[in-house]
Amino acid sequence: MSLAFKRTKLSTDSPHSTSTAENEHRVYRALISELMVLEHPIIKEHPNVLKLEGICWEISKTKPEVVPVLVFEKAPLGDLESHLLSERGKRLNFTEKLNVCADIMQSIAVLHSCHVVHGDIKPKNVLLFQDDAENMIAKMADFGYSAIFADRENRINIPEPRPWEAPEHHHRGLLFSEAQKMDIFGLGMVCLWILFGETLQRGDVELQSLEGVPMRGPISFTHSKDNFELVEDLKDKDLLLLLSSILINQNHDLGEQEKRALKKLFELTLCRDPSTRASEVSELPHLRIEKHPKYVTRPVISIDIVKDVDETHETFSVCKSLFQLARTDYRIRRRLVAYLDSVAIDHPCSGCAANAEFESAVCWQLGLGGIKGDRSLPAPSMRPESLTSALDVEIEKIKQSVKYISFRNERIEQLDQAANLTIVDYAHEYRLGETSSLHEVEFAHRREIQSMGSALGHNHVVIYLLKSILISVIKGTGDTIRPDAIEEELLMEVTDDPDCGPDHPFTIKTAGNLAFSYRQRGHWDKAEQLLKRLMERISGLLGDEHLSYIDCMSNFAYTYQEQGRFPEAVQIYTAVAQRRSKVLGNDHPSTLLPLGSLAAVYRVQGRWKEGEKLERRLLELHTRMLGKGHLSTLTLKLNLGSTLSSSGRYPEALRVEREVLSETTEFLGEDHSLTLRSLHNLASTFYSVGMPDDAEKLEVKMVEGFKRKHGDDHPDTLIAIASLASTYVAQKKLGQALPMQEEVMKATTENQGPNHHSTWTSQHNLAMTYRLLGRLDVAERLARQALRARVSHLGEKHAQSLQSHFEMAHIYRAQGRIEEARQVMELVIRVRTETIGPKHPHTLLSRKILKDWQ
Repeated sequence: MSLAFKRTKLSTDSPHSTSTAENEHRVYRALISELMVLEHPIIKEHPNVLKLEGICWEISKTKPEVVPVLVFEKAPLGDLESHLLSERGKRLNFTEKLNVCADIMQSIAVLHSCHVVHGDIKPKNVLLFQDDAENMIAKMADFGYSAIFADRENRINIPEPRPWEAPEHHHRGLLFSEAQKMDIFGLGMVCLWILFGETLQRGDVELQSLEGVPMRGPISFTHSKDNFELVEDLKDKDLLLLLSSILINQNHDLGEQEKRALKKLFELTLCRDPSTRASEVSELPHLRIEKHPKYVTRPVISIDIVKDVDETHETFSVCKSLFQLARTDYRIRRRLVAYLDSVAIDHPCSGCAANAEFESAVCWQLGLGGIKGDRSLPAPSMRPESLTSALDVEIEKIKQSVKYISFRNERIEQLDQAANLTIVDYAHEYRLGETSSLHEVEFAHRREIQSMGSALGHNHVVIYLLKSILISVIKGTGDTIRPDAIEEELLMEVTDDPDCGPDHPFTIKTAGNLAFSYRQRGHWDKAEQLLKRLMERISGLLGDEHLSYIDCMSNFAYTYQEQGRFPEAVQIYTAVAQRRSKVLGNDHPSTLLPLGSLAAVYRVQGRWKEGEKLERRLLELHTRMLGKGHLSTLTLKLNLGSTLSSSGRYPEALRVEREVLSETTEFLGEDHSLTLRSLHNLASTFYSVGMPDDAEKLEVKMVEGFKRKHGDDHPDTLIAIASLASTYVAQKKLGQALPMQEEVMKATTENQGPNHHSTWTSQHNLAMTYRLLGRLDVAERLARQALRARVSHLGEKHAQSLQSHFEMAHIYRAQGRIEEARQVMELVIRVRTETIGPKHPHTLLSRKILKDWQ
């Protein structure tokens, strides 16, 4: 591979610099900008962005300077401007030029998706390569003037690359949305030059209709200043669209549909008013690879437009789309059936109507979207016998064709590893819609699973997928008991299925989800055993460095963390971060995730300084990479506030927690779970600094929010009610606290079961309130129940077990059982000293209480 070296010039010749120091600052700022863009984990892998091969250093022969030199892959065809002006470039056909435009559009699209604005789009900054088949590939280069926006409120200056710059360009700070539209304009200018620059340079276009613009011969974007002024005049008078339309109409090699699509491209890029300009590349007409009838020697790019159905008889196939449809909201599947029915009746194209009628019949046969048995829907019309026969064939084809397709192709995996995919929380998405309740959604999914299972067989891949979504929906209702049974059944089915088996990715994913469910319910032994088996299987299949294995390690660490096994958790979280860094890079969100968990362990252990340092570092990285309004960024900031509050730095904690509450409300909404958690954290700090009334107001608001979001009996709502009740207990408002705690204990016992950690917590809290009310027998009975369950399931040294021992000691003392109280408190002190350290606030509090008793 040939290399090109980009040297850094630290001269003071620049008109923008007034000193050597200022010039060096400007040059190095551009260098850092270029490095940050080119090393972005998503951008650096894109085929239409110039690849940085390395960096080296050059010692000046004339000055005492050591300057950086960037090393790139060398472009064999040079830059776009020079190539198109060369004799070889002038021989490019129109479709090859379209190919170059498509590559540039792809490069700008990936930049904008990563919150990067190029700022200097022009032909000189596009380099040309060839693949093995000698097809031309364009790559965007020169990111020295690029701007990386931390968030959408950030303002950054960009240069003015005449004559390619947008007409609204100014030298004040620009928002991302404003700079993005300037890039879109620059893209349109470059495409106009690529496709029609030679025609304009020759003067082969009729320009008489461009009234008000003095024409002085050929129009060039790349030569004299006079021609620059002519182009600027066209922009100022908003005549570029008219010019592009004339050029398109005069190109007799283009069909009418290609002409319409090209005009649309320039309408969305070259309009003077930025409000009518496209905001994103995805809004522009798409380009696709196909064999062009005039140039069959190589695949070329042509405009991808939606042709009239009457002309092409384009057909939709349930068989080809079933797996993708199964992953969507079930209401989309229902809407599809209604749409197919309407097309079958009303469409003027007989071929399209016949296809729609057949595919609608397929949907009804399958029961897609739970339509079978739904009395609110009209019954399907009678089908002729010939259609019934064809239906049987199609259903059989579906049974075979989708069994067992890969769940995720290579490109999807790449996007996932690049942190470009978000895991869908189906329950959350349904809550945002118009469905009256998740129970209604559950019923529809069960009806769909039953009818589709009857049609395709209950061991079909789509049935497995629908069951996994059903589990997510049921979990969203707050029910943690039924999903375990369904998930266990699903794991057995896919493991025993010969088309799937224990080594299939979906089986492994299902096992991981079940382990997570066990973890949520506090079934640590089950979770640990399942994860051990899973890690052994993944290690044998994929190796210890595979991301699936590393994900299992992370789950293992969390299991240890919840059991209070902090040294083991710290060790595994550290190993997870190191391995993900090796696979994904240091700044990848998945690499940073275990570091956030590690900081949480430090917080529990009372290692405030280590936790704060790590959280501040992660917060800075997330803010820069994802923006301050991203969920991960806000979560980290919330955790930082908790660390500051737990370490007694209340003024700083209040400042951070107020900011988090304001930002979560702004970016996520007042009923988002993180916003409601922010209310709780701020309330806790208010109480710690002696502001109980303010704390109570926030807790009440939190409870109301969870009730609106989830209903009265959801686990999150019950936790919020328990938190408010604890605030009342601390305020000595025991009469208000007691009925709330009794309500919580009753609901958690019924909904979560007697062996769930939420039930033990509600027993513990109620026992403390009864103790303070002097009802010691009831207090002892409840506290002992919680203690036995916690020690049995979590172990003697778990924080919750020690909390129960702590309460038992207080009950014994209130009963006059002084020696028993002393022995239990000594046990608490000894184990806390061992597990969280002698200087942890909980350890110090235990010592103080024992000293006061003595």
